[in-house]
Amino acid sequence: MRRLNRHHRLPHRRGSIVPLVAFALVAVLGALALVVDRLWIDAARVELRRAAESAALAGARALADDDRLKTTVTPEELAEAAAWSAVMMARTNRVAGRPLELSFEEDVAVGQYATSETTGETRFLTETADPRTVVVRPMLLRSRNNPVALLVTALHGPTVAELSFRVEASVDNRVYGVRPLLDTRVPVLPIAILRRETTNERRPNWQTDIVQRGGGDRAGYDLGTRLPTTEADGIPEIELRPQPGDMNGPDTSRGDKANVAIVNFGSNLSSEQVVDQIQNGLSTVHLDEVGGWLIPDITPVTTRARFRLSATELDALTKLQSQARLVLLYTELSSGQTSDGPRVRCDGLVAGRFLKTTTDPSGQPSRLIFQPSVVATRTALVADEAHPVVNPNPHLYHLSLTAPR
Repeated sequence: MRRLNRHHRLPHRRGSIVPLVAFALVAVLGALALVVDRLWIDAARVELRRAAESAALAGARALADDDRLKTTVTPEELAEAAAWSAVMMARTNRVAGRPLELSFEEDVAVGQYATSETTGETRFLTETADPRTVVVRPMLLRSRNNPVALLVTALHGPTVAELSFRVEASVDNRVYGVRPLLDTRVPVLPIAILRRETTNERRPNWQTDIVQRGGGDRAGYDLGTRLPTTEADGIPEIELRPQPGDMNGPDTSRGDKANVAIVNFGSNLSSEQVVDQIQNGLSTVHLDEVGGWLIPDITPVTTRARFRLSATELDALTKLQSQARLVLLYTELSSGQTSDGPRVRCDGLVAGRFLKTTTDPSGQPSRLIFQPSVVATRTALVADEAHPVVNPNPHLYHLSLTAPR
């Protein structure tokens, strides 16, 4: 009878454990869901911030392109192009497995900060004649992308799970020079263009052809296709003329027939090193003799120069495919020739691109068509109390992420 009683009690014991196991299972699954949900939120937050930063930087870079040099482009058109650049860049970034979609009207704002002289209050103005800042405010709803969110909501009710950021990127052309970073060279070509004519040669020069717009507008550059065109685009060009002659022979000329020169920045004017600088820019080592930075408007650089271009140098310029680069402006020294060759005084920094190069029957470059442009780089040095800037540089902008005010 006792054995029968024990057998009768066993099913009752097994039945009492089932609810406990079910409850424990639900608790474990709930905890696991919370962990997975937390991991999803953390990963999405990182992806969202990176996407927002890249979008803001793309928009700000669009505020500092060649349209700035065109008299026909309005501030409204600049702002619209910057906003669309931010939207398109956002779509190339995936957040929680999907491309980030920004609303043109709600998630992106383009304008400039202005401080009231009377109240001292700083406000962000979207209606401005000089847009400088792009603000991106993306938002991500967990319920749209995270399948765990439904389970989490079922376990402990609805929660606020929106992810949002406010990211800003700005451009500033109150700059006084450039300095290489640890991981970045400055986008400067070892090339200088004649600033103004000082002889009776009437050579094309920057002051006459570009500043006074006397060089004509017979070519252009399409920002959409990133290719040179044969149509006028509202930006004048200058025809650069290297000194004719054999590159293998001694360079004893002052360059009085030329208006462009190869300048020495740690290359000793070696064609091989000049080509490397054309392709990759200037490093701290190249600028060691001038203090590691290039500030020609404040501290002009007097250096050796060569007024002839080799075939390999011309080929390197052609392979830039019209990419915008910084170049220097030079003034000829009255002394002209020295024991180690001609020297020039570099006292300006501008930007442009080579639209076309031609050669003469001997294979030497005879004409180079150069058009001014705008370069935005984080290597630009922004004005401060020690280095005030009276006239902002229309060709060089500092590009950076900026903190919301």
